[in-house]
Amino acid sequence: METARNTVSGFVNKVKTLFNNLKQGISNAINNAKNTVNSCVNSIKSKFESISSTIDKVVSWFSDLPSRISSAIGSVGGLLWDAGDSIIQGLLDGINAKW
Repeated sequence: METARNTVSGFVNKVKTLFNNLKQGISNAINNAKNTVNSCVNSIKSKFESISSTIDKVVSWFSDLPSRISSAIGSVGGLLWDAGDSIIQGLLDGINAKW
């Protein structure tokens, strides 16, 4: 009788171990799948954030372009006005000198 009980007990323990291993294997597979999906999502999110940042920089560069051109040129209008004034004054001086 004891031998039968030991045999049944051993069988039950092996079945329990089998199901525990199966449960652990399924749990590990699910966790690995979750981690893989999360890693992919985070990678894609990072790429979109990088692209968005680059687009923001390009838009900002073009938005600032008119003011940078204006700063680089400076007061060209004032310089041209002064040059035109000098030309006219030179013509008037020349005409007055000949009269």
